[in-house]
Amino acid sequence: MNELVEKCGSAFSAVIVSAKRARKMNEGAESLLDEYRGTKDVSKALEEIIADKLRPVEKR
Repeated sequence: MNELVEKCGSAFSAVIVSAKRARKMNEGAESLLDEYRGTKDVSKALEEIIADKLRPVEKR
């Protein structure tokens, strides 16, 4: 969890980003990684964040 917070800035941001990505994956979006350890879309989204393939967009 600490690694996710470091990459997203907060646990809340990590949850929001992973939930949005999981929804897109569920709708058929392409995978960003070649291989996943998890089987559920939320787990895969969290793995993408850790692998620096996905990150929150900073609003100004």
